[in-house]
Amino acid sequence: MTAIPLQKPFIPSGKVKTVLIDRYTPRDIVESLNEMEIKICFTAETNTDDSVSTHPDMQFLYLGNGKAVTWDLFYEYYVKLLKETGIEIIKAKQSFTFKYPENTALNCVICGDYLIHNHKFTDITILDECKNLTKLNVSQSYSKCSTAITGTSSIITEDSVIYETAVQNRFEACHIGRGDILLKGYDYGFIGGASGLIDKNRIAFTGNMRYHKSFETIEYFCNKQKIEMIFLSKEKPIDIGSIIPLTEEI
Repeated sequence: MTAIPLQKPFIPSGKVKTVLIDRYTPRDIVESLNEMEIKICFTAETNTDDSVSTHPDMQFLYLGNGKAVTWDLFYEYYVKLLKETGIEIIKAKQSFTFKYPENTALNCVICGDYLIHNHKFTDITILDECKNLTKLNVSQSYSKCSTAITGTSSIITEDSVIYETAVQNRFEACHIGRGDILLKGYDYGFIGGASGLIDKNRIAFTGNMRYHKSFETIEYFCNKQKIEMIFLSKEKPIDIGSIIPLTEEI
């Protein structure tokens, strides 16, 4: 089978063959992905102890149609890393910073015909590349981290503003409680950072979602959307900054 870059960001049309995940992802999660014959690409290393600095959704945004944007600091790394995938890497206009909220400039949701983001901090390169998408401005600068994408107009989120904005724009949306997702150095992590689609109708979670207080709500929503839930670990889910699908079978 030949693997090609996803046409749509985050939403594969078939079996995912390559993903981008945090370089410090726990071994059991990595092994589960390997068992599914998914090639793993790891994020760039950084010189800070902040656990989110190596998160994919902080370093990288896949734009679809074989294009992605990353910070200037990581440009050469991702060009080399993803050379065999055929994905073109574009530099963000802003220079990389560890300072919040400026460091969230790439942390956006592209879902179907929509870009969900905090317009105050989104890098202009993303706005230029997504000029044909409808922009939905939200207060949450960690937009992607806070959003699990389950389809072209289907999401799960802890964030009330993202949820309300999605519903107003006729998304199928599921609002869940915060907590029950681990994130080193923080009180809790987020659902988007603990998940990613690995097939058209399969979403992988980094841990056993039965530990989550909103499990029944999540399960009901996924069943309604005809999405199978895959648990990559027996442990509690952990926020690794999203499982970002890059290539898929054709």
